[in-house]
Amino acid sequence: MPKGVIRNYNRSNDVALWRVEDEAGIHAEIIGIAGNTRYDFFSESRGKEVSNRIQWFAMVASDHSYRVSYDQGFLNGGYFPIDEALNRLSFDGDREIVRAAYQIYQKYRETIA
Repeated sequence: MPKGVIRNYNRSNDVALWRVEDEAGIHAEIIGIAGNTRYDFFSESRGKEVSNRIQWFAMVASDHSYRVSYDQGFLNGGYFPIDEALNRLSFDGDREIVRAAYQIYQKYRETIA
């Protein structure tokens, strides 16, 4: 689930598309907003509290090719059937985002059928 920091007045959707391409080599199109999450923690390296707010997007790609960006520390990734994707996730909040994205995708498929 690629994510990144929004800087220099970039738009969240532009950053999301760039991160998906950078981290997974996937050229995608946004079809909806899947939700928002927030992580609050104390950063030892920054010496202060940090609040990360994340806007998640449902996307589609024209093909299933991808490349995991190992040089950025990612160990694996890929396209998975929805049940397998949900089982691979550790956190309930992440599963809810994937479920919401999948519902958006199903509605999208109905409109192009």
